[in-house]
Amino acid sequence: MKSMKFYPTLSQQLGVSLIAAFVTCLCLYSLALAQVPLTGTVDRNANLRAGPGTTYAIVGRAAQGQSVTIVDTNTTGDWYRLADEQWIAAFLVNVVTAGLVPNATRVLSATPSVVKATPVAANGPVTANRNANLRAGPGTTYAIVGGVRADQPLTLLGHNADGTWYQLAGGAWIAAFLVNTAAAAPVATPVTVSVAPTATPAPASSGNEFVLVEKRLWDPYENGGSLDGPSVHCGYSRRLVVNVLDANGNRVNGVAVQVQYGAKEIEVTGAQGRGDGVAEFVLGGGQDVKVIRDTDGRAAASDLATGLSTNPQGIALDALISGRYCQDEATCRHFAETNSCNGHFSWTVTFQRAGN
Repeated sequence: MKSMKFYPTLSQQLGVSLIAAFVTCLCLYSLALAQVPLTGTVDRNANLRAGPGTTYAIVGRAAQGQSVTIVDTNTTGDWYRLADEQWIAAFLVNVVTAGLVPNATRVLSATPSVVKATPVAANGPVTANRNANLRAGPGTTYAIVGGVRADQPLTLLGHNADGTWYQLAGGAWIAAFLVNTAAAAPVATPVTVSVAPTATPAPASSGNEFVLVEKRLWDPYENGGSLDGPSVHCGYSRRLVVNVLDANGNRVNGVAVQVQYGAKEIEVTGAQGRGDGVAEFVLGGGQDVKVIRDTDGRAAASDLATGLSTNPQGIALDALISGRYCQDEATCRHFAETNSCNGHFSWTVTFQRAGN
């Protein structure tokens, strides 16, 4: 028999919001420095791995409903390291308490950035309009610290200066477009919280000036599709979005990026109107991509992002699992062998200038 989930009433949410707002203002800075673990429950029976990916050995099993303590993430935040040194795919865990999780391959800045959060008051139910990541700060450069499900009730504490991100009870942030905000209204007095960005210091050099720091397959929701339990309704996009960051994690315009197959198109970050530091391409069957010129026009040495395929048989199993197209090796192999969603996958790649 399926367990029933308890959702608090609006008055209970607002009461918790007032308490959480006060606690957040006093405590979030210390949480960022202490890197408080997250806790969560496993939402289905799952394999535990020796490392962050399906290529690592299975070293245990977690049962549906089992409580886990998350002490770390991999670079992209799609795998959690548990307190017993085992790893689990992030999409298999429902995060219960929000905190800041350290990251296995990126060092958090010791000096937190200050973010203004203007409180909001809910005049009715506020919910997530789709499955979504939660971040440690108001932007995608901050670490993923949890997730929410479609239609999950949310308690909003505040928003950033331009209203593009909401802060939730417990301190995590969610992009505003992912929230049903019809019942949310701003409150006059702003509060200040501190969160630690994840983009600094710059990654260690691989010998190239621009280092590959992210290669991520979009999930079905991002790509215009949806999920119905384990069933995937394929999206329609086949996009490649390339972000370029400087050594401090800031977006950089004027950098030339080139794909390596077909017409070998070149795009310049910021020139397409897609946002600062962004170059975008249409994927055919797949691509590799790299930075070729810096802002001053000189040739730049860059890592090469490979395997950005739109054919499921050319996509690594761990990427398919992280993207929620399948749950384990067996379901992924079936997904690939049946050419599911063939031609309709999108990727995000991020290059960052190496430190000196």
